[in-house]
Amino acid sequence: MKLIIWNKANSCSPATYAQRRTIRVNRHGYIYLSGALTAEMELRDGCRLNLANDEQNPKDWYLCRTQSTRRDSGSAETVPGKTPRRSG
Repeated sequence: MKLIIWNKANSCSPATYAQRRTIRVNRHGYIYLSGALTAEMELRDGCRLNLANDEQNPKDWYLCRTQSTRRDSGSAETVPGKTPRRSG
């Protein structure tokens, strides 16, 4: 595995941010997904996401879309055919 440590020196500029699959967290804990990642995950208004952590490998995190929407607080299972995305 080849990891890239992102910092201020090698971060994306706002112009290129929307063209790359990126996740950004601000100092208040708000999470922002780039337009490219939103399109790849087929996210639409009302979609919900799960952020999951592998208990056996605590450094492995996954982001996946759920079957439920903002209006439906039902199942938190992943969408069939969609694999969780490794974030780090």
